[in-house]
Amino acid sequence: IAIMTDVDVISVFFFQAEDGIRDFCLSRGLGDVYKRQVIDEELWPFEEESLDLVISNLHLHWINDLPKALVKMITSLVPDGALIGSLYGDDTLQELRIAFTLAESERNGGVSGHVSPFMNITNFGNLLTRCQFNLPTIWTERLNLKFDDAFHLMQYLQEIGENTALKHRRQNCLKSTIYGMASIYDTLFKDEKKENIIATFQLIHFIGWKYHESQAKPKKRGSAEFSLKDLHKEMGIYDPEGAKKSQIGEIVVSDDEADEVVKEKKDK
Repeated sequence: IAIMTDVDVISVFFFQAEDGIRDFCLSRGLGDVYKRQVIDEELWPFEEESLDLVISNLHLHWINDLPKALVKMITSLVPDGALIGSLYGDDTLQELRIAFTLAESERNGGVSGHVSPFMNITNFGNLLTRCQFNLPTIWTERLNLKFDDAFHLMQYLQEIGENTALKHRRQNCLKSTIYGMASIYDTLFKDEKKENIIATFQLIHFIGWKYHESQAKPKKRGSAEFSLKDLHKEMGIYDPEGAKKSQIGEIVVSDDEADEVVKEKKDK
């Protein structure tokens, strides 16, 4: 997490970001002015309204009490300050989760967690709003990485520090279960060429702001100058096929109505 304060001091949580922060300072004439702090987000040490920006990259899913941590972050932001970041979504490593579930159900008669829990994009958006972040924007992307086999995938997860963080799980996993999981994975989740297995990584990117009176505000209800029905008619003029598939709220526009829109245009 990189944090920039209003006193031209930059605090760096991850050691890997240190070189980039130094370049940032030098490029803006601040000199070599920064300091590195190793902190625990659940023991947030920064004072109220002391930070302009908080950046978190693929780390929030490790926090035990995420709502509490987000409240502390927004409290430490100045008005119009921002939290920018990313975290893994709940589709991450779904293939590995399925393979372990099938293998353990067959050999152990029960299932134990082997993949860390991840955040659902809808729940995370609701959480940002509940924690008083203003104008939240969230989007997601899916990456399908290829590996030689399940053992290669688990080695990769260990190397990047993303192996399971579950405390209450089956401590000893039978060798037959591991081999069974690898076999199931290899059978169900091959790529198109049948050469490698696929592992899904869903990334959720987000930004949320602390409220400030200068920020954009929604219009009052009923103040719209254009109707969605008029927009649909325009769609029928320029894209008749698209008009047949369009919806307004929960009302599906019928083919007859769409054809009528096209006919009106031809008559004109």
